[in-house]
Amino acid sequence: MALRNVLVLVGLALLAACGPGALPAASENAPPAGEAPALRFAFAGPEDTLDLGTSTPVLDFGPVRVGTQSARVLELRNLGSTPVKLESLALSAGQAFTLRSLPALPYTLEPQAVLKLEVGFAPLVEGALAQTLKLTSNDPATPLLTVDLRGLGVAPRLVVTPSSVLEFGAVRVGHAKTLEVQVQNRGTGSVTIPAVNVQGASAFVLDGAPIFPLTLAPDGIFTLRVRFTPMGEGAFAAQLSLKNDDPSAEPLGVAMRGQGAMPRLETPYATLDFGTVALGTSSVQRVFLRNTGSGDTFLHAADIAGAPAFSLHGATFPLVLPAGAMTTFEVKYHPTQAGASLGKLTFVTDEGLSPLSITLQGQGGGGTGTDPDLVWAPSAIDFGAQRKGTTATRLLTVTNEGTAPRIITAVALDAHAYPVFTATTLPLLPFFLAPGSSVQFQVTFNPVGTGAFASALTLTTSDPLSPSTSVPLTGTGTGTAFGAD
Repeated sequence: MALRNVLVLVGLALLAACGPGALPAASENAPPAGEAPALRFAFAGPEDTLDLGTSTPVLDFGPVRVGTQSARVLELRNLGSTPVKLESLALSAGQAFTLRSLPALPYTLEPQAVLKLEVGFAPLVEGALAQTLKLTSNDPATPLLTVDLRGLGVAPRLVVTPSSVLEFGAVRVGHAKTLEVQVQNRGTGSVTIPAVNVQGASAFVLDGAPIFPLTLAPDGIFTLRVRFTPMGEGAFAAQLSLKNDDPSAEPLGVAMRGQGAMPRLETPYATLDFGTVALGTSSVQRVFLRNTGSGDTFLHAADIAGAPAFSLHGATFPLVLPAGAMTTFEVKYHPTQAGASLGKLTFVTDEGLSPLSITLQGQGGGGTGTDPDLVWAPSAIDFGAQRKGTTATRLLTVTNEGTAPRIITAVALDAHAYPVFTATTLPLLPFFLAPGSSVQFQVTFNPVGTGAFASALTLTTSDPLSPSTSVPLTGTGTGTAFGAD
């Protein structure tokens, strides 16, 4: 039925081109009495017959997809009253058009008889294609009949953006993120997409997909929305697959990746104990926060409740803390009255995460000026007698036996200790010394002369009321083994 309709359209188009006189009336098909009619060929569709005596017909296949085939039928009719002999049927050079069901030549066409020729069009490339069909016969009026064959090779070309990977990145567990995939036909022919499938993790779903099957004309475009909702931590992957009716094209695929993330905010201590702080003075301790989870966390605010003697410094909100990152703040204790002070520092984080709280405590009173919680082992070093020009080394250990962390900001010997006393293996400053932890130093004695030498190694800390702690160093230089000074 499709071939029949196309031939009807071809016949009607040719009639319009030739004018109202192109189709002879039924009475004109019969030869007048006493006259020998001229032998003529005609090209006809199923319902219409066209006289080809003065015009060249065009058989236009229109757009046909590259790699596929289309067929049309040419009807040759002997309108004369005597038989006509077909001598040859030939196509001009080219591969797009073919003749099928050809009769053995020469072929005799009886009066009013019809010969049907099937013409095939199978484009191998895109673009306009044309060939010529030539028919020769013994018809004295039209010994050469020419038919122009035309067609357009078209091919769809689907382009997906992004072309390879749809990357969602880290998404909070239980939350959703939506990205778009754009599908465009950049080819010359239409293409039909029967379905779009998501294969892989169920965390990826199509959000409001169009109705399939969907036909996409050249330059046509549509958008797919993909929603990623991880319900747990870890990596998720899936494949977005688009099939189409182009037999020469592979199904298009877009990889989809995402990470289920859950932040966790932690601090190394639950309580900050400022100890006894003299009234009117201040003590400062540093708060360390670390995100030990798998996704960014957002610190929206921090609040200190309780005694007004406590205050937070060095904090700017809101603050994004990536996975594995650490940040620090300072809490100051400034008592204005004697007695115990209590407070609570609370950090407000993302929705769905519990606030993080730290207890604050201190005692308003006096201070000693030295840090009693930092304990030296040994408490003093006496190198004894050491021959001048030689060296001796001892190991010092300082331990934080308190309940609050200490920040060591400086390690120094007395101003006139060098070169008799030197300290090595010093840590990178500032150095965080947690409760119960230790740090070691090496101290070397190198007497440059004879006699007694004395110095001290001093640590400076972050405690404003107990800013330092020291260990004394002594030794005696002696003469050489030969008695020389």
